[in-house]
Amino acid sequence: MLRLIPAQFSKQARFTKPVNGAYYTDKNAVHCFDQNGYQMTMLEKEHAYVNNVELDQHQHEQWSIRKPWFEDSYKNSGCHINHAALFERWGFDGEALERLKAYSLTNPLLFKLINLKPKWGVDFSMDYVDEKGVVFEVYHMEWDSFDREEADEMRIKIQKLVKNTDWSDAAKRMWAEKDKWINLEYDQMSNWKCDFLGAPRERYKMALWDNG
Repeated sequence: MLRLIPAQFSKQARFTKPVNGAYYTDKNAVHCFDQNGYQMTMLEKEHAYVNNVELDQHQHEQWSIRKPWFEDSYKNSGCHINHAALFERWGFDGEALERLKAYSLTNPLLFKLINLKPKWGVDFSMDYVDEKGVVFEVYHMEWDSFDREEADEMRIKIQKLVKNTDWSDAAKRMWAEKDKWINLEYDQMSNWKCDFLGAPRERYKMALWDNG
């Protein structure tokens, strides 16, 4: 049984308290910067700790502001949630931003954080598997926005879709039409499935930097 976890997006998404000076000059401060996703660098993670922002570790060493969104009872066949979460990528303001700017005079890599725009996103994935070896993703929605209210509207829209859809029936009907989508590339396949379900199409991979 699907259960909605009452997660909410943060209304403000900027770190304001600075961290210890040694972190700004560390060679790994912004190593492996994720330009369009939610994985945090070492320096972002330290800011989260200082600003009392809860983090989640997933996929090995990846850290992010990730909030569980849906869960279901354990099932080893049929439709089941692969993952469901709300994501946030925070920017910087106040003393935290001023400290970054000061250290950027000697470490220009910090502009990766200075120019970072806050972003909010939803990520929902429903898979299907059965005893005959049939395996496919029924629905995947990754959708990002730099506007918190817009992201929240999408959150509510997807919640209604998830709760009102008979996923077993949808999977059965989708598999019956597999010749229309099974050989498509990912983006085309996703668009087909979203249209089939009457769902919004995915929107993600939005670059984070504001160079205006």
